[in-house]
Amino acid sequence: MAAPKRRKRYSIVVTSDTRKLNANHLALYTPDLKQVVNEVTAGLQANFADVHVEIHDKCPKLNAFGNLPTEVHGICGNTRIAEVGGAPYLFSANHQKQSFSVTDICRAAGVQKGGQPLVFGAATPDPSVENKNGAVVVNLHGVLNNHSRLCVVSDKSGDASPLPMELESAKVSYKSDEDVADEQRKKRKSLEEETLKQTLQQLEEQKQQEQQQQQPQDNDVSLVTQQYTAKISDVARTYSSVTALMRTPWDKDVSLVTQQYTAQDIGCSANLFICDGTNEDAVLYVKVSKRTGALSIVEALRTALKNVKGVGKTTQIGVGGIIRVNKGKVKAYVSNADYVELDHNNQAAVDDTRQMFEIGPKLVIYTTFLTDDPSENNKYHLALQSAACYHWDEEKPHVRVDEGGVFVESATDDEIEYEAYFTLAKYVYRVEDAFYNLAMEKK
Repeated sequence: MAAPKRRKRYSIVVTSDTRKLNANHLALYTPDLKQVVNEVTAGLQANFADVHVEIHDKCPKLNAFGNLPTEVHGICGNTRIAEVGGAPYLFSANHQKQSFSVTDICRAAGVQKGGQPLVFGAATPDPSVENKNGAVVVNLHGVLNNHSRLCVVSDKSGDASPLPMELESAKVSYKSDEDVADEQRKKRKSLEEETLKQTLQQLEEQKQQEQQQQQPQDNDVSLVTQQYTAKISDVARTYSSVTALMRTPWDKDVSLVTQQYTAQDIGCSANLFICDGTNEDAVLYVKVSKRTGALSIVEALRTALKNVKGVGKTTQIGVGGIIRVNKGKVKAYVSNADYVELDHNNQAAVDDTRQMFEIGPKLVIYTTFLTDDPSENNKYHLALQSAACYHWDEEKPHVRVDEGGVFVESATDDEIEYEAYFTLAKYVYRVEDAFYNLAMEKK
């Protein structure tokens, strides 16, 4: 008897000029928002001292609130969540440097060809843009209205972040600790000697110039002294910045850098909310402050919604939203710039690839989350929550501050204040499931 044919896993196939994307989708539970107010309020009150929850029958214009592109005004209309790739790709040498077109992702998620949806959420960067890992805070509408940001880890000199020592054994073709340290010592010594030589030469030349000049009047002495001191200071700063380049490997003295991300492609992993960007539908408004419980605002909301009548097994709620950090600081991480290959199930090793920062206030967070995985036996391997943020001050929109990354939780619980708008997603799309695809490759 012939073996039964195995049912195809993917039900959606989208082909573009560059590649083919496979996807699945499921309908999500969308109760009337007025039916979830009590559960949401109770869940937030268990974790925050001050809680205000209400339903707006019509989503307000969120351009200033959430730095939305000018052509859209809200977070409503044909709402859906799209999860692309995943952690197995990010830590696989054969897959970590692949990229996906946001346009192709939207088509795989049911957006008609030529459509211009609002897309926001978290993603890894397209390696062809920077050849660095990091975090992309996605916020775009079409090709010309891109408010996305790229967050990367740099050392204080501006170079890509060094690889943590704990990951030495996980990275392929990496030099030993002793070899790297010896090279660094030699380079540092050579550079310091050359810089010191140049410093002394400049000081001696300055001294000779001063001696050749006519003796200044009394009222000019102060000016000459200031100019001379300033030049010495310039040399000292140059010497300091040059020697800073030669820090010991894996120095944790790193900084966070953010910049405009204008690319239309993203990396191998993403969690996105896709909608028309209209403001005609109802939204959930939340304002909380002073965290008293163990859960973050996203975790508290997700947990609270699990208590809504009708939620369970394959019937789950999906949410997209924009959260403002008005007061206090939050914890956010950004992956180190180096790509590494490791077991994505080893959480300790994964954590070692990330740098944690305390940032804020004046942040905007773009989030998607599910009460639980609605797929049968979790076969779509859906992430339950994702949130990414960057600095945004509507009163100073052109001021860039190097703050952003993947949101974790509040850092100053007594000071924190969040304000947010949320809407429900009608569908969740699983695009190129990295867990499934890699499992198939091994068979």
